[in-house]
Amino acid sequence: MKKTIITLIVVVGIAVLVAGGLAIKKYHDIVTPDNILAGLLKEYEITFGDAGVKVLDEYNENAFMDPSTVYRFSLEGGDISGTVLDPEKMPYSTNLDIESVIGSKNELLRKADVEWRIPFDAENGIMSIHRHSYGTATRGSSDLYVIYDPDESLYYAVWIG
Repeated sequence: MKKTIITLIVVVGIAVLVAGGLAIKKYHDIVTPDNILAGLLKEYEITFGDAGVKVLDEYNENAFMDPSTVYRFSLEGGDISGTVLDPEKMPYSTNLDIESVIGSKNELLRKADVEWRIPFDAENGIMSIHRHSYGTATRGSSDLYVIYDPDESLYYAVWIG
């Protein structure tokens, strides 16, 4: 009887460990930079058709009052024509707000010895969109800027909040 109880405890313990390991693996498969950025874009109603988001690089600034993340990414494997992130539809922006954001984030990237920068063309403007989300019960206000670099066919997302 004792042997049966010990065997049952060992079997249940192994089953719990296996189930926990599978749950952790599933969590890590879901919580990837690609999925996080795709969810963020959708939260701000930034559409990208049936393409997949592929994060090439990211940089996090965990400042207490002004946390931010900068993503360098591409859209792959789908049609984005007519969507918000279609380069043919993205507006050129020359406003000072986005120039200031890019300048400050590029300075953070430089200080952190990150090799890449967000492209900016002050003379001709840059292809960009800006979304502002007002505060919610779970989070304060936040901004999301998406910049397209036609020279590299890459996107940059700057999330502040």
